[in-house]
Amino acid sequence: MIMNVVLLFDQDFYADKKVSIVGRRAEHISVIHDAKTRIQLQVGLLNGQTGLGEITSINSSRVKMEVSLTTTPPSPLPLTVILALPRPKILRRIICALTTLGVKKIILIA
Repeated sequence: MIMNVVLLFDQDFYADKKVSIVGRRAEHISVIHDAKTRIQLQVGLLNGQTGLGEITSINSSRVKMEVSLTTTPPSPLPLTVILALPRPKILRRIICALTTLGVKKIILIA
């Protein structure tokens, strides 16, 4: 399973294989990944392929990368989770975790 992938959108591309990321995603790359130029990160196009992106420039508000999207993403897990109805606060956490893991079908039993 691929984890920690920088999610790309069609509007991020300003040229073929070149992206410019702004906002919260750029801040995350800069602060959490402590990224510098020439570092490669895993990237993935929304509903598309995955691959690597090399940072070409970075500052506090914008990250520019050259990307190579060459790998087909893994197919979703053929998994159904059946849960007894938990308290609302816990239910929110469980659903968030399950969707992050790629579970497509969740059944709640009252």
